[in-house]
Amino acid sequence: MPYIFDVASAISVLAIVFIIKWSIDKVKADPDINLGNVQSKMFVGIGIAEFIPLILIIIGFNMMETVNEANELIVPMGIVILLAGFAVFFIFLQTNIGMPEKIKAPVKTMGLLGISLSTAIPIVSIVALFTMMP
Repeated sequence: MPYIFDVASAISVLAIVFIIKWSIDKVKADPDINLGNVQSKMFVGIGIAEFIPLILIIIGFNMMETVNEANELIVPMGIVILLAGFAVFFIFLQTNIGMPEKIKAPVKTMGLLGISLSTAIPIVSIVALFTMMP
């Protein structure tokens, strides 16, 4: 049962990373684009992308049971930590590589928002996995 939190984290991280990349690429392609428009579409997309992971988190908490040994949680926790690390690394690269100086600050802000949003479900998953310990 601890793998339901991994699935929720994977869906959340991959969807949010895709949405952030799409938004940053849109701003890179046309630096004169209305940044507020891009950010509002980004937030709507992230809200839609978070729906299924939130349902999975609720199901996971409802079906939660204590494991027999803490060793059973090492692999699921490792997967969640790797997913969160992937999100941070990927978004960091997107905001720093090939960025014109004109749009560097707004894109950096968008990237920091993306990092915080993409690590939210993995953090909840880590807390859930800790509560499953004996």
